[in-house]
Amino acid sequence: MLGLGTWDLRGTACETVIPQALEMGYRHIDTAWMYENQREVGVGLRASGVARDQYFLTSKIWKTHLRPGDVRTQHAENLEQLGLDCVDLLLVHWPVDDVPIDETMGAFAELVDAGQVTSVGVSNFSEEQLDAACAAC
Repeated sequence: MLGLGTWDLRGTACETVIPQALEMGYRHIDTAWMYENQREVGVGLRASGVARDQYFLTSKIWKTHLRPGDVRTQHAENLEQLGLDCVDLLLVHWPVDDVPIDETMGAFAELVDAGQVTSVGVSNFSEEQLDAACAAC
């Protein structure tokens, strides 16, 4: 599966690139709340005409939003901006030391149980941080 990272894509460029990428055969789109482009990604996805079950979408929760209530709030914003009811993969964008990873992963599990996320993961974690995240799942 060929993926497109959308960091640094903004405005109409983002809205245009997404359908072009999907037309070329890309089937994984990676975005994040921090990229400030999820609304445009959603516009591009809808403009592509590609059915939702034909692409894989990743989004991320920013490091300032890793407490359980903040995870839920930010993910609701992700879904609203994207115009979707579920993402395929939700990642912790960056680890932090001031929020226990088991709390964050617990909130992610609740989103899976609610049908708003299919799979969860982490990004930019050290091996030690990854071990802690795995132990929390």
